Amino acid sequence: MKRFCSAVLTAMVLFCASAAVAEEEPAPAGPVETPAPAVEPEVEKPSPWSVRGRSESVVEWKNDSTANNETTFRQELSVGISRNEKASSMGLDISGRATNNETVDEKDARLLYLHGYYKNNGNQAEIGDVAASFNPLVISASLKGTKLSHQSGDTVTGWNASLIGGVQKAGWDELFETNSQEPYDRYIVSASTDRFFGPGRQISLSTAFVTDSDYSGGDDPLALTTGPAEAVTVGASWDWRFNRYFKTRGEAAMTRCDANTDDSQSSDNAGAVRFKLMTVPHSRYLKSDFYYERIDTDFTPFTASAAPDREKYENDTTLMVSRTAKIRLTLKQSRDNLDGSLGDAQTIRDGVTDLTLRPDWLKRGECSVRQQMKHTEGRGTDQAIAISQVDFSIRPASGWKYGLGFIYTDIDEDTQGMEDQDIYTVRNTLGWTRTFASDHQFRSTLRIDTNRINRNSGDQNSLGGKIDLGYDAGTTWSADFSATTRETYRDAADDSEYTAYEISGSYHPGGDRSRAVRINAARRDTDSGTTEETARISYIFSF
Repeated sequence: MKRFCSAVLTAMVLFCASAAVAEEEPAPAGPVETPAPAVEPEVEKPSPWSVRGRSESVVEWKNDSTANNETTFRQELSVGISRNEKASSMGLDISGRATNNETVDEKDARLLYLHGYYKNNGNQAEIGDVAASFNPLVISASLKGTKLSHQSGDTVTGWNASLIGGVQKAGWDELFETNSQEPYDRYIVSASTDRFFGPGRQISLSTAFVTDSDYSGGDDPLALTTGPAEAVTVGASWDWRFNRYFKTRGEAAMTRCDANTDDSQSSDNAGAVRFKLMTVPHSRYLKSDFYYERIDTDFTPFTASAAPDREKYENDTTLMVSRTAKIRLTLKQSRDNLDGSLGDAQTIRDGVTDLTLRPDWLKRGECSVRQQMKHTEGRGTDQAIAISQVDFSIRPASGWKYGLGFIYTDIDEDTQGMEDQDIYTVRNTLGWTRTFASDHQFRSTLRIDTNRINRNSGDQNSLGGKIDLGYDAGTTWSADFSATTRETYRDAADDSEYTAYEISGSYHPGGDRSRAVRINAARRDTDSGTTEETARISYIFSF
């Protein structure tokens, strides 16, 4: 680890030297002429600093059946300063929030983002909020710390190197609080290098080291149940195009992790791999992608975006039968219990077939048929789901739009305590859009759906709809209104009803899109007597 980090840092430090030797020419014969006064070279003045930002001020009023009237405010401000030179640039970005709305933030004021950077001839240094996703199986994290990177050449034949380090915290306030809910500070150091071997050919190597430091003391009850963790992970990723027919992409990693360094158990060694092969046998008619993933049960590097104990196979094939017909076939299978510790593995098989038709006589519409079969079995579960779906839509040039869909879901349950279900769903959509005076537009959409569920414990029927109306007056103002309602009738339980209304509008003074005044009002009612009313006004401006 130390050797690798040292090599990366050494490659990022560039030294250059230059010298020039000027030889004196012999003095010319004849009278000596008075030389013209030397013209001093023009010194380039540094460019001035520029400031940009965005401010949002919000006042909200809320009233519901469970609480008294409540008025809250929220102020968010983002400011960035930067300066660009001929071969370098630097800047600082900062944003914060103040509010008395505890549903938004339990703190009255909070620093949300702080990031500073300096770039010069392919070198870049960052401090503050930094992030890295060199290899998703090695590191995918945001840190409070520092990031250094160097780029040599271009993305065709050059190479890159990056180094990041810091502490993983959700907010800046957690760096200074002694009463944090987390008993440990998690420190992460990661390095990565990318090498480009031509267009569409790249190989990357990366490593990450994670260690927890106890800062809350042994009396913390959470610290007594969760020990400090430590992990070292190395990995490689690639993106390689062989030719126009074949391309592969993926990543692999190995980790040595210890979930609790205070106990006597040894560290676990585990690996993970993701591999995708993309094939295009015919650029117009056929494309097929193959995917394989295996993540060991003990693969827990603490910095990667990967769920352990899973093996997955996938295939996604698209076939253009003709100019007006397309078929897409997706097959998936996954299982867990890779080490056998759970006794029985749970396997999921999923297959989907999509057929899309765009006949010549339906210039502005399409028809699609979808069939899905999914089976889950293992560890007491045995469920088969079949979903059949038909959709039709058309958008004539007159501005109207129509949509009709039908979905049938058959759930066959052999799991203890569960029952079979047949679900029927019908969806309808009707809309109209009209443009006036080139920049004014009226929008309207009506959606109606009905649903029926058949089961032994009692049938259920529901009917619902939503209407959306809107008007855009160029760049100056816009207004929207929506109303939603749904009624549900149950044989074995009480019926229910839900209704919601919402109106909103935006105004841009003088047509300036960098400034806006927005209003919003909403009301929601249920048959249980619950009512919620909200009203909000906000002012936004950018500079």
